[in-house]
Amino acid sequence: MSMRILIVEDSVTMRKVMEMTFAGEDAELLVVENGELALERGAAFAPDVAFIDSSLPGIDGYEVTRALKGDPGLSSTAVVLMASQHRPLDSARASEVGADDHILKPFDTQEAIDKANALTGQTKAPSFSDMPSIPVARPATTPPRPVAQRGQRPTPPPLPVSPGMQPAAQRLSGTPISGAQVSVSPTSAPSLHSSAPPAKIVSAPAPDPSSAPPSQFSSARPSSPLEAAGASEALSHSV
Repeated sequence: MSMRILIVEDSVTMRKVMEMTFAGEDAELLVVENGELALERGAAFAPDVAFIDSSLPGIDGYEVTRALKGDPGLSSTAVVLMASQHRPLDSARASEVGADDHILKPFDTQEAIDKANALTGQTKAPSFSDMPSIPVARPATTPPRPVAQRGQRPTPPPLPVSPGMQPAAQRLSGTPISGAQVSVSPTSAPSLHSSAPPAKIVSAPAPDPSSAPPSQFSSARPSSPLEAAGASEALSHSV
């Protein structure tokens, strides 16, 4: 069964928006621009729901609502007052004239469709229990750290070792040697205190000139000219 929707809006743009909103719905629309036309044509149209601008010129939306609710043939019409941030809704006055709901401009088109369906009883209006619950964030749980016993230091975790690399404990497997402990083998350096006996030095005796054999030629010089002449004569005879 199609809905009969009355739209009372003085803005041309908003009238077009409302027409486009319900264009794909099973609904019959009556669109007017003021309160006088709404009251004049509304009785013959007999709307199921009416979207009325609260700030209409002349007869405003509150008075149009009062008139619709006071008419015995239109009192069952559900009224949604349209307000805006610049012209907010007077909640007390809306409740006084018998408005059923309100909507703020600009609004989402689906919101207007949902309100119309809910007020005409074609669909159930969403309640707070139907809304998805928001998950509550919980603090992250971390495993407890091991507590060291009294007098015992906690063991630090092992350091990561890259592939192909030996731990330091395997590379340094020898015993460290300090400089004061280095010893030299007896064969590598001569000892300063040798145990071998000292060498004996033997000197040859000086030759005795008196024991030398007589030389054929005496190197002694003659003591006088006569001796020199005699020596020369003796040499000539021997030749």
